[in-house]
Amino acid sequence: MVLGYAAIQAYLPSERLAIAVSATQTADTPEGNMAEQVARRIAAALTPETPLALT
Repeated sequence: MVLGYAAIQAYLPSERLAIAVSATQTADTPEGNMAEQVARRIAAALTPETPLALT
């Protein structure tokens, strides 16, 4: 078991919007990058017409 953190940052120039999220991973954290999931939710709330696209 590896514990640690996950982080993501995103920028939408057309809206001058920057999002940075850091999430701590524990033994109870679901699989996947929780910081990415939180960033997607923030982006959807602030710019619903422009979903967060990760490449």
